[in-house]
Amino acid sequence: MAAPHEMLMPKACKHFCKKLSVYAATGYAQLFSSRCQKDVVEFMIGRPEVSRVSRVDALELLGASLANDKDGYDASAAFAYLLRAMEERKRPGEEPLPKPEWPVPDAYGGGLERRTEEEVASLEHDPAALHMEGLAVRERLLGAGNPEVPHPVVFRGAVFADDAAFDRCVALWRHALHLRRKSGASVAKDLLR
Repeated sequence: MAAPHEMLMPKACKHFCKKLSVYAATGYAQLFSSRCQKDVVEFMIGRPEVSRVSRVDALELLGASLANDKDGYDASAAFAYLLRAMEERKRPGEEPLPKPEWPVPDAYGGGLERRTEEEVASLEHDPAALHMEGLAVRERLLGAGNPEVPHPVVFRGAVFADDAAFDRCVALWRHALHLRRKSGASVAKDLLR
């Protein structure tokens, strides 16, 4: 038997989604991805008005968010969504969708994001790399000025602090301060850490 929200979603969206523009469908897919709402994202990316690029972005953002969300953390689902996004980029019979070359901030390990299925597959048994990849993907997709971006960075820094990896913690928290300043958010609370 399906969960109540799984039965309600198609019915609620039947009326609502008729009026959903391409932009709105894409925006909602991104919103629910960043909030780790797997069922809603699956429904939204299945809509015909959602482009392949938007579908890939939603899958990547969902995976990245699941890798670092304080409440919705799910490493295996994060890995599965990141791999699925890469597979969608390289779908046989269709033009490949290359990943943008975006320099990953030093706080996340620097370099570039994983760009092949093999590179993404290497994340399956490397939780630390999965976490950093997730932070980088979120920052690329949401933008450094988005006020939602610093929260998982601060959380991941706290996890490092709990493990006495203070150099990693400080690097992430300094980057979070930079992100908060960029978004215009107050940094007073962060300075008290």
